[in-house]
Amino acid sequence: AQIQDTEPCICYAIALALIPVDESRSSEWFARGYEAFDSGADRKGALLAASGPVLGMNSEYSNFTGRAVWLQRFIEHYSAPLPPLTPAEEVRVHTAALCVPMLTHEVDPGDSRLVAASERVTALIRDHADSLSGDELFMLATGLADYSWQVGLTQFKRVDALMRPHARRRDVRPLVRLRWLWLLAAIYRYFGDYESSGRHWDEAWAIAD
Repeated sequence: AQIQDTEPCICYAIALALIPVDESRSSEWFARGYEAFDSGADRKGALLAASGPVLGMNSEYSNFTGRAVWLQRFIEHYSAPLPPLTPAEEVRVHTAALCVPMLTHEVDPGDSRLVAASERVTALIRDHADSLSGDELFMLATGLADYSWQVGLTQFKRVDALMRPHARRRDVRPLVRLRWLWLLAAIYRYFGDYESSGRHWDEAWAIAD
């Protein structure tokens, strides 16, 4: 076996990088990493590996391979006391938690743990965005935005403002940037803010052209 097939941290890193590129292969690498972490009783690794597919499902708006299994795995690990995490790891985990109710269609904006997770993700993106690749930053922001618009327009606008300083980052793939702009345009339109919606649509079409 090649080293990346047996080293769970490498499996996890490969899977994370593949989310915006190849969803099917990403799921396979997350599964390899999770199985190795779980069999080795590595709680932190298993939590991170379980959070990845949840982020992928939300970012790609798809069922992802093994959807129900991954949600169950993540919820189980997130419900336990969290192990020590770096800021980059912590923002991934809490963003995945915000994605769960969107994926299960059981959104409760008043859930105290989700409110706390939202505030923590906001602070981590504000203070540690440079520790994330551009693609991952916007994937995580998508999860935060998807949760925030369920709370209300004011909360959603906070996310939009949070990400504005990163709008011109060079390490963001055009497709990732397009998805972000389309999300903003659709949600502003939902709230009846057609001016903001139109502005984001125009930016998106400029990239698409």
